[in-house]
Amino acid sequence: MHEFSSVREALSLMLSINPKPPGVRITLGRMRANPKTFREMLMEHLRGTEAEGMAIEIVSVPVEVSCACGFSGTVRLPDHVHFARCPLCGKVADITKGNELVVEPVATER
Repeated sequence: MHEFSSVREALSLMLSINPKPPGVRITLGRMRANPKTFREMLMEHLRGTEAEGMAIEIVSVPVEVSCACGFSGTVRLPDHVHFARCPLCGKVADITKGNELVVEPVATER
């Protein structure tokens, strides 16, 4: 399951931020996880940790690919796939965007 390993990685990154910020922005590529499922799992994993109660913003990054046939652009993927096919020629394409997992501290507005 993509979400589980991505949640564990995000939680580790969140806990490594010192001092603890009031919130974080998580940039999450669609190859890594479904944002809704990721959020639900993350909230469960935050219980009882130093990060519980942090404001969480998730920015979903669509999958972009480039292919030897010349296609370059955004593609839609079914959930739980580990590769992307070119919509023009059908070959497995290089993923250029959409595999990100970045956790950044942010100040929340009061």
